[in-house]
Amino acid sequence: MQRFSRQGFSLIESAIVLGIVGLVLGGIWSAAAYVGTRQKISSMAQNVVFIGQNIRQLYNGQSMMGVTIDDLIQMSVIPADMVQGTMAVTPWGRSISIYEAGNGGVIFEVRVNDTAECLKMHEAFSLARYTGGSLYDDYSEGFGGMGIGYGVDMTTAVDYCTNQLGYSSNRIGMSFINK
Repeated sequence: MQRFSRQGFSLIESAIVLGIVGLVLGGIWSAAAYVGTRQKISSMAQNVVFIGQNIRQLYNGQSMMGVTIDDLIQMSVIPADMVQGTMAVTPWGRSISIYEAGNGGVIFEVRVNDTAECLKMHEAFSLARYTGGSLYDDYSEGFGGMGIGYGVDMTTAVDYCTNQLGYSSNRIGMSFINK
């Protein structure tokens, strides 16, 4: 009688192992993407605080009329990791506008393409507000050019990001008083 000895793995066993490896790699990939997004949001918040502190220190309540992004880059008001040529950009590559709003206010404004970008910027602005101390005591946030006030919660942000992107100028911004 002939006896068969088994060497190696069957096709089913190999497929199961490959499936498990795929699930593990997919989980690692998702976790890495999440961590990367959180790091970008944190970096943007730190940069917003840095810019606000520098503007307040340089201008100390004086007018910023006529000051351009290029001027702010030259004076090192904008961190180097946000500079791309003569533009200031978010970690997602969107250009930033910084301008005087009147009454001593300064506005940071970012154009976004979709709800996800809008919510990331809202989260970065909210984090900047809480880590910026007295700099953002008079903070307000607006979507699509509409100021909606202080301490916007996530439900309101989702509503504005979702509804405003369809017909507005696709902007999200925050302001603070330069005094």
